[in-house]
Amino acid sequence: MMDTTQQHLQEADGLAAVLDAAYGAFEGMLSVINPVQDPASDLFAAFVMAAASAANGRNALALAPSLPGHPLATTPIGQQLWSGESPERVAEVVAALSTLIAERLTQAAASAPDSGDQVACRNAAQSAREIYGMLGAELWPRGPRSATSLPRLVATSAPRPRATSPTAAASMSRKSLTASSTWSPS
Repeated sequence: MMDTTQQHLQEADGLAAVLDAAYGAFEGMLSVINPVQDPASDLFAAFVMAAASAANGRNALALAPSLPGHPLATTPIGQQLWSGESPERVAEVVAALSTLIAERLTQAAASAPDSGDQVACRNAAQSAREIYGMLGAELWPRGPRSATSLPRLVATSAPRPRATSPTAAASMSRKSLTASSTWSPS
């Protein structure tokens, strides 16, 4: 069964819907990466860097003029943490989703009439490719085995934080990275 996050991204029709779905997917990635960032894991550094790229991708999309101020999805696509999933499984799922995000945003950049949307899509697609490079390349040197799914996520109707400039987006990224990547030794 296809996960709602992937389905939302695959079925997104039009620029605003693709931006909305990709923004939600990056948020979902952050919510599943954070709990598996264990300093003892071989994937720790990859997860920390992937979380930074997910935050960068989300923040790049926050600069897109066509990104809706509120999530468009009426079906659950927000946050619900997996319990007991291995870091390898989370890496597999996030890497697979990153390839779909990159593909959809690359398509959106090519057809977006506004240069701000084009730049936001290209930058966010690059962040998605970086995520795959950090997580997927280790797991599948020849590409993903099959599409996998993220957990069912709960939508929010709260307004999204909007970056009004690249400086504001960078500030958002630093705050997100600090919040999602902080750890302390046991």
